[in-house]
Amino acid sequence: MCHGVVCVGSAQGLLPWMLENRGAVVPLGDVEALAAAIAEVASDPERYGQLSRNAAQWAQRYSLEGLRYALRVLLSEAWNIPLRDSAAETREAATVPAR
Repeated sequence: MCHGVVCVGSAQGLLPWMLENRGAVVPLGDVEALAAAIAEVASDPERYGQLSRNAAQWAQRYSLEGLRYALRVLLSEAWNIPLRDSAAETREAATVPAR
């Protein structure tokens, strides 16, 4: 999605939320609906372009660094799990001589 790929997925889990105005959602196991959704998106360049732009814009808000930060906040603040300073770990790893 971060490259503007329009996804078509099953209406299960978080996919309906992820694909809202960014792709197409079909009922789980409905092969005919899947084929129809793909054909519909592929046959309408204007709609494809809008979904593609929406998908890229939405997906680019997420990154591994953002996920790492969100997990650290969840673990340390919400669940009160003490964590080591990742910046200190990075500095420490950088000073260890190669073997």
